[in-house]
Amino acid sequence: LDFDDGTARIKGVVKVIDYVDGSSWPNLVVDKIYFATEQEIYLTYNTHTFYDERIRTQSEGVFEFGGLIPGKYLVFLYSDDVTGGSDKVSVEFEVTIDQFDQVVDLGEIIIDKL
Repeated sequence: LDFDDGTARIKGVVKVIDYVDGSSWPNLVVDKIYFATEQEIYLTYNTHTFYDERIRTQSEGVFEFGGLIPGKYLVFLYSDDVTGGSDKVSVEFEVTIDQFDQVVDLGEIIIDKL
């Protein structure tokens, strides 16, 4: 079976914290918090070295990877690095699906935008 030949799902919601221009780490000032629209989210199955699927969040930051088979998955997306150490940092979630009809809800995921 391919990773997408099942009926399990991984879902969640992405929100963005946007900071005031000119504020910097460690004294960042929050400008607004909003749902991420069109945010790319990646899925890797088992030990694959490249992502298997890439989707974008819908309105209200909602995303869902569907049709999954049991196995280990890595869900990841990118956030701005608020500390200034690099341009982007990876936000990662390791998920194990044990049953064909399982639904894993990652809940609310927060990313930063400078």
